[in-house]
Amino acid sequence: MDKDLPEEYIKSLPLALTDIRFTTSLSEAAFYLHLWQTITPKMLEAMALGIPVVTLKSSDFDIFLEKGAIIIIENLNSLMQPDIVQQILEFDKTQQVIENALSIATEGHSPDKFVQLWNDVFNYARNSFYLRG
Repeated sequence: MDKDLPEEYIKSLPLALTDIRFTTSLSEAAFYLHLWQTITPKMLEAMALGIPVVTLKSSDFDIFLEKGAIIIIENLNSLMQPDIVQQILEFDKTQQVIENALSIATEGHSPDKFVQLWNDVFNYARNSFYLRG
């Protein structure tokens, strides 16, 4: 769960999740329930950590949906239906979502690319600043 969502609100939802512990720590999460209609840093962080994101449908998520990198629910009522919750919790169906999300999160990124980009920043800064004696 996003830590910005009030805990009282989450507890008020009649979710069909039994024996599930809610956490605001991504390192402890098996799934990230994203209830915002936009892409957030926390959503991207969950994807980069290989945590499946379950979210409401939004046109902001089209690129992730096209690549099968998120799990879309139509509305919060979906989480009140045990069969839908069971489908979400079945790992064999979410493993591909995890792999797709990791692929998107790391697309175009590597340790070498990271170093090269920072070197470009430092070179730009070095060539932009002058010291006078």
